Amino acid sequence: RKQRGSRTRFGNIVGAMLRVWWPALFALATICLMVFIDVSPPEALFPPQLDLTGAQARRIFSSPWFLGVTIPAVAGLLWVRSFARSNDLKAEETRSMVWWMVNLFWFHLGCDVFSGLIQVQPVLTELY
Repeated sequence: RKQRGSRTRFGNIVGAMLRVWWPALFALATICLMVFIDVSPPEALFPPQLDLTGAQARRIFSSPWFLGVTIPAVAGLLWVRSFARSNDLKAEETRSMVWWMVNLFWFHLGCDVFSGLIQVQPVLTELY
């Protein structure tokens, strides 16, 4: 019985964390796609090939366009976490702050503007 209670408690903690931080996890998933989906043969994006050499990852993680949106996003998420804890915010309020922070820096600037509009975001521009 004790073991089941601890599993339930763990499940509740993970579930609560996912309900608040899902936008950040979704952004992380798109970054993983950027790192691993090989875009070198642009005419053959389907079925997707994987780049496991690390060359594409180096190109991404050394890009000022990528760093210009991810560093502020991570700093903002750390601030949201600290602010939410120190002010005892409800999960819904924290989730809203996480969503706005990730949406502003990653999905709007990083994906839509830098990849779609001005097409300077490495790899994601080719995936668009």
